[in-house]
Amino acid sequence: FLGRGGRLAGAGAAGSESLRIRPVLTLADGNAQLVARSRTRSRGVEEVLARTAGPAEAAIVIHSGAPEVDEVAARVEAACGVAPLIVLVGPAIGAHLGPRAIGVAVLAPKSAAGGQ
Repeated sequence: FLGRGGRLAGAGAAGSESLRIRPVLTLADGNAQLVARSRTRSRGVEEVLARTAGPAEAAIVIHSGAPEVDEVAARVEAACGVAPLIVLVGPAIGAHLGPRAIGVAVLAPKSAAGGQ
């Protein structure tokens, strides 16, 4: 779905689809960046959880019908110390992500974010 929407380069999208590679993306300053690739969904989820662990002021788990959303939310709460909101993405974003996508966003404490 990312390749069809132009969010992932054509050759990379084709290779990812045939090899069943799951991209792990981060969003910073409005730009999506590929930070890791995973051969399995569970490893991709582990990568996302590892990157978002730590104290947080707020957290959110966003998904497009992901079956493991409640498990991921419980793990985010354990790792961040806050109960995350669970949100189903809308059709515009869902069209780019495809079915069963899942993501985690956290708001770091001000002291950890350099006072911002």
